[in-house]
Amino acid sequence: MSWQEPLKVFIGLILLGFPVALIFAWAFELTPEGVKLTESVADGESIHKETGKKLEIAILVGIGLIVALFGYQQFTASDSSVTTNSATNYSGNGPAAGVGGDSIAVLPFVDLSPDGDQEYFSDGISEEILNVLVRIPKLKVAGRTSSFSFKGKNQDLRDIGAALNVDHVLEGSVRKAGARLRITAQLIRSNDGFHVWSETYDRELTDIFAIQDDIAKNVADAMAKSLGIAAGQSLVGSRTDDPIAYDNYLKAHELYRQRGEDNLRKARNLLADAIARDPNFADAWAEMGLILETYPWYVTGYRYDNSELWASALDAAEQMARRALAIDPENVQALSVLGEAYTQRHDYVRAFEYYDRISALGANIVVLGPWAQTLIQVGYFDEAEKVARASVAVDPLNAIEQNSLGWSLAVQGRYDDAMAVWSNHIDRDTEYRITFPYFNLARLFIVLGRYQDANDLIERVFKNSPNYSESEREQNLASMANLRKLAAGDLTPDEYVKIEGDPVLAYTSESLIKQLNEPAPAVKKLEALWLKDDVELKLFMLTNDSYEIAFQNPTWQQAVRDSGVLKLWQARGFPYFCEAKGEDDFQCYADRVLRKQT
Repeated sequence: MSWQEPLKVFIGLILLGFPVALIFAWAFELTPEGVKLTESVADGESIHKETGKKLEIAILVGIGLIVALFGYQQFTASDSSVTTNSATNYSGNGPAAGVGGDSIAVLPFVDLSPDGDQEYFSDGISEEILNVLVRIPKLKVAGRTSSFSFKGKNQDLRDIGAALNVDHVLEGSVRKAGARLRITAQLIRSNDGFHVWSETYDRELTDIFAIQDDIAKNVADAMAKSLGIAAGQSLVGSRTDDPIAYDNYLKAHELYRQRGEDNLRKARNLLADAIARDPNFADAWAEMGLILETYPWYVTGYRYDNSELWASALDAAEQMARRALAIDPENVQALSVLGEAYTQRHDYVRAFEYYDRISALGANIVVLGPWAQTLIQVGYFDEAEKVARASVAVDPLNAIEQNSLGWSLAVQGRYDDAMAVWSNHIDRDTEYRITFPYFNLARLFIVLGRYQDANDLIERVFKNSPNYSESEREQNLASMANLRKLAAGDLTPDEYVKIEGDPVLAYTSESLIKQLNEPAPAVKKLEALWLKDDVELKLFMLTNDSYEIAFQNPTWQQAVRDSGVLKLWQARGFPYFCEAKGEDDFQCYADRVLRKQT
């Protein structure tokens, strides 16, 4: 027996116990009397504050151990055992300047399962087919967020085609019963409703990837043009042969989209089981990295109460992503996880290496919005605008992409353009789940002295959005009261900016600088933002009224150095409004930032 066999057995035993350990840690609480089910623990009885985060660290260490063992096993295995493809890989189909032409939107397939409980599966299959279609050269595919915004709406296909700027729509249904699948797909021309192609597949669940591949090829053939598919070329790589692992992956992906601490915990359990069942399931590893990287944002006080735990989460996310890349070197989700991990660590040189790799592959629109925001954080305003415009062209109804575009315009002083972008989104929004455009537009209103408009807009958010706690509502409504006083003349800008403890003030004081007789209090608040140890840099605010002061401020200049931004500029090039001064110094110019309105 090879010396590697005991190692494989050891790894297998760890994997068998790993999901159990995760479930135990997340389903039970430690109390002075011992371990109890979380739901059975009375208020005040839990010692979660003392033990919970230790359990989290232990779990993350366990994940790291598993990755290390698998990595070693992978290293010693032959190359033939490695799967090198994934349906989430986008090959040569970067962000389109516009959709139109040979273009398609994939609407969410309808769940027709007997119990109506497979919506996560039908949505997941729809998204998987979308991801396969994106791999077809010359075919432009509308983004997932925009396409799925029509879910459950009996809307005319001509209107959908016009809204998404596509000439074809793919829709269908999924019926899942036990191990059997029935998938019906139909390709429809959006301008006249003509059914170009349709097919019904009655297969075993294990044939799901063959079905996806067949649908994609039939779509390409039916659109009557050569879309660059080579004869015999498979568009879907071997993902996993385990239908339960795949089902758990789809469930976890849907829970990730819903966000929230509980949903992310459940998603981690499901992915742990998927990985245990199929250690070569690259997308499951990448998704686990995404979950671990996202989770800290949804735990109150996670970052500032326990920076060690935050760092551990990033380390674990990185290991998950690297495991995925060991199986599939072009896994876009894994590359994105690594790019974001290094961004959060302020290691921008490394972060941009991964974002550039994604771009070279044909950028996944899922990561374009966050990438545009990162570009803004480090001063690359013009590049951020290009990336954001590409994102919006592909996914025009995505609030994150719209927010990034508006932000990239505002930091260049193009306020009218930015306001038009955000207003366009707000006019269509009915859910109030993504609120960045509202707050950013409100800040622009403050810049322009339209305090009542700012007040009304933010009050509208807190009245309708499900995302905020009662305490957050109360704090921000108190801030709105201060804005009303400012609008009514009961507070001068100088008095307003001196208020302490106002959650809105830190982000609006820079907008008032030109209106202040005494700018020192506003500058002090800005310096606190520049020095804040936060994931999101505040070096370049939404508006440029503060740039003249900031660029000459020693605190701002040192923050550029300490945050790693100067190192990035030296490696990648300086923004259009900054230049090097010697080997280790630089100068930025406020009068070069402003760009003309389009």
